[in-house]
Amino acid sequence: MGNRARVRVCERYTASRFGAELSEWCRLAIEKSESQRI
Repeated sequence: MGNRARVRVCERYTASRFGAELSEWCRLAIEKSESQRI
């Protein structure tokens, strides 16, 4: 799955009732994928 697609999925989940936990997990996952690309 592309990084942009993952960000979009994360944004959708962040808006749900799972919000805080998932947005934190997503932020870490996105940061990790960003650092792997460098």
